[in-house]
Amino acid sequence: MGLISTPGQHWAVVVLSSESVALARQVAAHLPSASVHVRAPSEDADSASEDVAYQHVCAHLQTLFAQGWCIVAVAATGIVIRALAPVLRD
Repeated sequence: MGLISTPGQHWAVVVLSSESVALARQVAAHLPSASVHVRAPSEDADSASEDVAYQHVCAHLQTLFAQGWCIVAVAATGIVIRALAPVLRD
């Protein structure tokens, strides 16, 4: 199965819990230009890798969305919807 991707497109695999980091890295390995986004401070953030640390999940998701990133969230759907609802427009 192939993904439809355009040049310059960025993927963010966002995780909320340390239990999800391994799964996020597996998913990111199959996405072009993907990075794993973990809560900071996180013992699971790998300083040798391309992990991106964030403080506040709602603000981080809204920023990624506003910047046009493709978001894969390894989290409850309700959290993601509540975080993005304020920035959604027709």
